[in-house]
Amino acid sequence: MKMIKSLATAGLLAGSLLASAANAVVVPFAAYTSIGAGKMVWTNNGTGNPATRSNGNGGTLTTTTTQVNFQYQTIPILTGLGNLVANFAISGASSGPAMSTVIPGFGTFLYQPTSTVTFSFLSTTAFTVNNINYGIGTNLLSGTFTGGISGKSGSTTGNLGGSSASGDVLHFSSDVVTFANNANFDASISLSAITNVLFRAAGTGINQKGLRSFKSAHSGTFSSDPVPIVNAVPEPEVWALMVVGFGMVGLQVRRRNRQNSVTA
Repeated sequence: MKMIKSLATAGLLAGSLLASAANAVVVPFAAYTSIGAGKMVWTNNGTGNPATRSNGNGGTLTTTTTQVNFQYQTIPILTGLGNLVANFAISGASSGPAMSTVIPGFGTFLYQPTSTVTFSFLSTTAFTVNNINYGIGTNLLSGTFTGGISGKSGSTTGNLGGSSASGDVLHFSSDVVTFANNANFDASISLSAITNVLFRAAGTGINQKGLRSFKSAHSGTFSSDPVPIVNAVPEPEVWALMVVGFGMVGLQVRRRNRQNSVTA
């Protein structure tokens, strides 16, 4: 399965049509771009200088980014919000080695599987949708996914992500939208301006190595099938008006019942 995913990812990075086929079902509903010079950080779990390690068989994933511009897509009432500044956090790890796959005509591609990656986007400002007021700290989107880091060996670009179509396990949640049960998800985070370039030290069998430590700029897209729906819970004032309305209807019904009783 992982080898198949590495081949698909290699095709994606090489511009193959595999990406179009894989993404034909799910629809992007959210995206983000980094603010400032924050980086995605992969740290090889070997020994030596943390910034250049390559002798470990796995590593950890973190970020130095604190804030990002988060955007909802596809859903008209949410796209009007534009960029929402959010506090971004992500973490993950891998205890397994990176795999190497040669794609004739394209080169050597690397795939570093990761265990569950956890991420979150929490709003730093208040906003309103469907007469619902959302405050600072609102969960714009959070979740987990299994998957991996992939890219061409020696390249300064790559991808971190997972896809239900590839057998990865993804869970999304939000205070603003609701996801359908058994929805299919994609998480795709683009890695660019990778320092040290993507590289895996030589090794065979149990001595295979993980990706060398690196830092990169990053941005991402999150997709689902079906597209999530916007939460539509009325504000307290709206609830109050609804309760008064229901009360008036009940009063009218009781009056009519009494009138019918007197007439009878």
